[in-house]
Amino acid sequence: MTYLHAKLLTAIIFLIPGIVALAAPKAAAQIALKFPRHKTAGRVLSAFGFIWAAAIIYFVPLDFLMKFQIPIVILLLVSIPLSWKWMPDLLAARALGGLWCLIPAPVLVASRFADGEGRLIIVSLMYLIAVAGMISTFSPYYLRDALAWVARPPVSRIRTAGVILTVFGFLALAA
Repeated sequence: MTYLHAKLLTAIIFLIPGIVALAAPKAAAQIALKFPRHKTAGRVLSAFGFIWAAAIIYFVPLDFLMKFQIPIVILLLVSIPLSWKWMPDLLAARALGGLWCLIPAPVLVASRFADGEGRLIIVSLMYLIAVAGMISTFSPYYLRDALAWVARPPVSRIRTAGVILTVFGFLALAA
C-alpha cells in the first residue's frame, strides 16, 4: 500500500457514511438503527475480519508465532461459523470494531515514510479508528447506543455527524 492509497482509504472510511448522512439523513438514521443487530452484515463483516486476521498470521513472518501458525489460522477460520452461532447479538457492531482494529496497520506502515506534516492527520485518524474499534469490539453496546442517539430526532444530529465525518474525510484527502 502506498501513502496515496492510505489517504484514499482513510478518506473513504469517513466520506461514505458522512455523505450518506448528509444526502439522506432519514435513510441513514434507519441504517444506523438497524446496523448493530443486522444478521447479514454481521456475518459478512465477521467473515471478512477473521479471514483478514488469518491472512496476516499466515503471510506475515512473526517469529514467535511460526510454530503455531497453521493451528492459529485453522482456529481463526473455524471461528467464523462459531461467532455466528455464539455471538449473534450485536455481531455487526463487534465485526465492524474488529475491522476498525485491522485497518490502521497497513495505513500506518504506508504513512511511516511519507514526507510532510500532513501524514500526522492520517496517523491521528487511524489511531481514532483503532480506539473506536477496540471499544466497539469489546463493548458493542456503546456503538449501538451511539448510533441510536445519532439516529433519534432531531435530524440535525445525524446531519451534524455527517458533517463531522465529511470534514474528517476531506482532511484525509488534503493530508
